[in-house]
Amino acid sequence: MPYSGLSAIWSTVLAFYRNHEVVNYDEVGVPAEEHILVVRVAGKGGVDLGSQAALGEYLEGRHYEQLFTWPEQETVVYLVGSRQ
Repeated sequence: MPYSGLSAIWSTVLAFYRNHEVVNYDEVGVPAEEHILVVRVAGKGGVDLGSQAALGEYLEGRHYEQLFTWPEQETVVYLVGSRQ
């Protein structure tokens, strides 16, 4: 499960509950396969990943679908399609 702009605590919690390695987009880039992406609304450097244009560029033009938001944590969860 990739993420961007989340703390180390978030990544540890996600890895534990999903029993799956968590990948940081900022460190390894966007994975080729379909995946779930968890992002903070305001990412690294103040990039607004909540906007369609910024998110589309960040995801390299892939199809994505918002699954849900968690406004209290300024977090959004997306299903991101695989690279074509």
